[in-house]
Amino acid sequence: MDENNIQHQQENGFAIAGMVVGIIAICVCGGYFVNDITSVIVAAVASIVGLVLSYIGLKNSTQTGIGKNQAKTGLILSIIAVLVVISLIIVVATGHPLRGDYNYNYEAQSLLYLF
Repeated sequence: MDENNIQHQQENGFAIAGMVVGIIAICVCGGYFVNDITSVIVAAVASIVGLVLSYIGLKNSTQTGIGKNQAKTGLILSIIAVLVVISLIIVVATGHPLRGDYNYNYEAQSLLYLF
C-alpha cells in the first residue's frame, strides 16, 4: 500500500470530549443518579468541564472546520446541565430532599394527632 493513498480522517478531540462530558452531565443531573449532594457536585463539575471542552472545540472548529456540530451539541447540553445543577442547589439549599424521604415515621405523626 502506498502511504500517499491513505487518507487520515481528522477529528476535533475537544469537541468530541465536550459532547461526551455534556451527555454524562445531563445523565447524572437529570437521571436516577441524583440521590444525594455528591451526585450534584459530580454533575456540576462535569457540566463545567463540558462547557470548557466544548468551547475549546468550537474555537478549534472555526479554524479547522471540523467538529462544529459536536461542539455546539456539547455546549447546549452543558448549559442545560448547569441550569439543572443550579436548580438542584436551590432545592437543596431550601431544605427539600432530592428524593422522597423513605424513612419517614408515619406512626410518630399519627401519635401527634392524639395530642
